[in-house]
Amino acid sequence: MADIPINNVARRVQFTGNTGTGPFSFNFNILTNSDLVVYKGTTQLTLTTHYTVSTNSNGTGSITLVDALVASDVLTLIGARNLERTTDFVTAGDLLATSLNEQLDSLVIMAQQLDEKMDRAMKVNVGDVIDSLELPLKADRLGQVLAFNEVTGNPETKTLTGLGLVAVPVSVLQGGTNSTTAEGARTNLGTTEEAEVLALALT
Repeated sequence: MADIPINNVARRVQFTGNTGTGPFSFNFNILTNSDLVVYKGTTQLTLTTHYTVSTNSNGTGSITLVDALVASDVLTLIGARNLERTTDFVTAGDLLATSLNEQLDSLVIMAQQLDEKMDRAMKVNVGDVIDSLELPLKADRLGQVLAFNEVTGNPETKTLTGLGLVAVPVSVLQGGTNSTTAEGARTNLGTTEEAEVLALALT
């Protein structure tokens, strides 16, 4: 399947609260059945073993599950064409439109997959003023929490005490009126009113 248009759509669809085996439709184009992967929750399913794929002439289609979903399941269909090019045009050989279309379609599909993946990542607003978003080195962030500098907004590491947070032992949380709340823990610890307390159940 090579001579098809590639739609400008996200290469990911999800179904929640559905029951039964499908079919569950996807509106992005694929060139082969392996261009699609399916997850039930966070578990990747296996083609043929767990589901089958049916495609239309334009590369869209649907999947049908072997085992039915229950209402609490989340089913995710996502584009997964391998980011590779394993064939080349041969010098003095035939340069067929079908072959060119397949190569170009494949490139667009790969770009859409990367675009979809980036949409699931943390990112700054396009109009934000950026100084540096480079994370501190691994050795500097071990056992620390990630924070953003109050002046530059750059990522930096902090300890809990550096953020004004206090680790509260279980014995403190269990003693006294309202001690199971952060405010109760604040009273028991005798910290200042300005300090923020993180009530952690430590063993």
